[in-house]
Amino acid sequence: MAAATKKSAEKRNLLAPESAIKLLFAHARRRYAKLIDTYGGSRADFTQVPYHTVRTPIGGFQWARGQGSWRSGFFPGVLWYLHALTGDSTFGRSAASFTEALSPKDKWWQHTHDVGFVFGCSYGNGLRFGTDVGINATLYSSELEAAAAKLAQRFSRVVGMTRSWGSSSSFQFTVIIDNMMNLELMYWVANRTSNSTLAEMADSHARKTAAIWIRPDGSTSHVCHFVAASGVLRICTAHGQGWLANTTWARGHSWGLYGFTMAYRYRRHSWLLATAQRLADYYLLVAPPGLVAYWDHQLAPPFLQEWKDTSSSAIAASAFLELSSHSVGAARRRYHDAAHQILASFVSEPGLLANASSQALLASNMHDCGAVECTMMESEYYLMEALYRSQREFQQFTRRTSSSYKGRNSDA
Repeated sequence: MAAATKKSAEKRNLLAPESAIKLLFAHARRRYAKLIDTYGGSRADFTQVPYHTVRTPIGGFQWARGQGSWRSGFFPGVLWYLHALTGDSTFGRSAASFTEALSPKDKWWQHTHDVGFVFGCSYGNGLRFGTDVGINATLYSSELEAAAAKLAQRFSRVVGMTRSWGSSSSFQFTVIIDNMMNLELMYWVANRTSNSTLAEMADSHARKTAAIWIRPDGSTSHVCHFVAASGVLRICTAHGQGWLANTTWARGHSWGLYGFTMAYRYRRHSWLLATAQRLADYYLLVAPPGLVAYWDHQLAPPFLQEWKDTSSSAIAASAFLELSSHSVGAARRRYHDAAHQILASFVSEPGLLANASSQALLASNMHDCGAVECTMMESEYYLMEALYRSQREFQQFTRRTSSSYKGRNSDA
């Protein structure tokens, strides 16, 4: 870390990034080791995965568990990253058990675009990190291919995008910016199977997202509605997840930042990189000191500190680390330092790191779970990915993938 970055951290009373990363990793290892002890044993139900933390009767926070959620892949993904970071096969075996309890054949995944989140974070990371715990790579690959086929069924050639919400019979064709994240499933399977149709679908979706969702100042809408039969755009808005119709929901903006960065890794189209950089620069322009975003980027007083959002910021930190590897010159350093500043802020800013009474690493997801102290599993997942990327430093990425889900040298 450059001396200038250390000095700026001292001025803001932040830990230096190296110290913050070590502290976050130590917390993660301890807390998730306890979790797999809690969830393990001869009667373990690996279909029940943690989604978000809830207040306990004695005042702490513990993970609420369930099945069939778009968040189902994040917990096994956290365990895969801990296995990769520690070399501890206990994490890897648990990750495999929770991963293999998911199947694209399950009723939950027949009518959703979120199969990319569910199966990429679980089976995808299992392909990357699970060889030494004896995973069946053929099974893992086939499950990813089956999930991609489910996603492709939601693509409309009339609209040129994959549908997020609703059924194929719906008059309205609704797409959310989150869907950029699920395109990786299409890109990976396209590369593995030489299925150019999947890659073309993903490219079409990304191109329309760049043209329609991103406003002239680099901010983003969350959801756009089209007429299914004609592909005509009806309206775009941030309302629902965001504060107001014309504001910017922070996590949605981070999904876009991450998604365009990931798409560039696979396709190397210059417009994908330029789009990712536009979204990154907007984030850096409007984020408060420390770069941990509010739930909405335009949120105004008095709704401030209690509405800090660790989920959007963890996603952004991971995306910034990858984006820095694709960028050059001052932009490369800017995105690299932004990621490390977010990680340092998680430790140094009050209320962002969960306290000892919580089973989680992070807190401050008021918008999603109704309490300043609670969090969501996606916050934990993208934090762990950012810690992994910080360790690896992402010096090189490849255009094509081989047997690993996110690229042999991409470490994405």
